[in-house]
Amino acid sequence: MAVGDPVSQSDNSHSSEVPGGWGPALDDLAQRRVAARAMGGEERLAKKHAKGQLDARGRIDYLLDPGSFRELGTLVGDVPSDGIVAGAGRIDGRPVMIGAEDFTVLAGSIGPGSSSKRYRIAELALAERIPLIMLLEGAGHRGGGGGGRAPTDLLIQAKCSGKVPVLSAVMGPSAGHGALIVPMSDFSVMTQDAAVFTAGPPVVRESLGEDVSKEDLGGPSVAVPSGLIHNVAPDDETALDMLRVYLSFFPSSAWGYAPHLPAEQCNDQGFRSTDELLS
Repeated sequence: MAVGDPVSQSDNSHSSEVPGGWGPALDDLAQRRVAARAMGGEERLAKKHAKGQLDARGRIDYLLDPGSFRELGTLVGDVPSDGIVAGAGRIDGRPVMIGAEDFTVLAGSIGPGSSSKRYRIAELALAERIPLIMLLEGAGHRGGGGGGRAPTDLLIQAKCSGKVPVLSAVMGPSAGHGALIVPMSDFSVMTQDAAVFTAGPPVVRESLGEDVSKEDLGGPSVAVPSGLIHNVAPDDETALDMLRVYLSFFPSSAWGYAPHLPAEQCNDQGFRSTDELLS
């Protein structure tokens, strides 16, 4: 069973056990939770797993401490989790806020509900003085209107800068509004098959009449030399490991201190001269 498999998180029916006529309503909520956790459905999830990729919930489960994730807005929107899984969790015992775009649901596009969730997790990260992590694989704002909000999540994400660590991982095609947190991140990684851009190849084709691949537009060969991306990883797991390691060197906020280990748990050999360290 894959990490984050919705079957392992199913809710049971208790309609016959609940007094006051609340049973049917609670059963309906349970069914909606199961549908949300099923993400884009078995077929789309199978295609993603066949490529060696984790799904959105699997990525969160891999990065966070086991059992620490508390989801926010599971039932938001007309589609499963409105295309983004978001909430709070812990990494090495330290609280973080996290959002993972779900490409199996409308290409991870941003609708009204997901826009609100993106704003809320950044708002909580700033208020609670804890890191903000975004796992990106989405198409930007959803067509049909209604996807925007005021104030936008970009404003609160920008306010996080210099106050709490902001980390991002591009784990597939990331376009438009969703990708704009990458240049605001303190640390950004991408997988070798990912791409990041403000507008994808179809928009370039319609606007300029030029055919360009997503790799040439925003793959690692473009994003790393530009300074947009710091590290490139061969797969999802390695990218997430990089986020965990990076975070281990920093405090949870500008008001805290970096974590430390007892001397007996460190591999450092003790005091060394500057010349030795630089050689």
